[in-house]
Amino acid sequence: MIITGNERVSLKSKTVGPYGDRYIIYLSGNLGSATATLQYKDELGTFVPLEDGVLLINSQNRIEPGREANLYLHVTGADGATNIAVTLRSLS
Repeated sequence: MIITGNERVSLKSKTVGPYGDRYIIYLSGNLGSATATLQYKDELGTFVPLEDGVLLINSQNRIEPGREANLYLHVTGADGATNIAVTLRSLS
């Protein structure tokens, strides 16, 4: 998936396979002035940032949210240089 602007995308719906509760997220490209953070959506519908949830370009992050977690990648502060490739891979 490619992100070029301010956006919040569900990560859970993008994972496949029997281990969709454990995966690696890779970010590459150019953040520009943007910040990319991991958030979860609680039962009240509120998006809550994860501790240490800021993601860096050219980074690899292992995520183990559990099967019922609603995780999101939230990009804010995007500018014309923002061009982020997001790759998810289930752990098997």
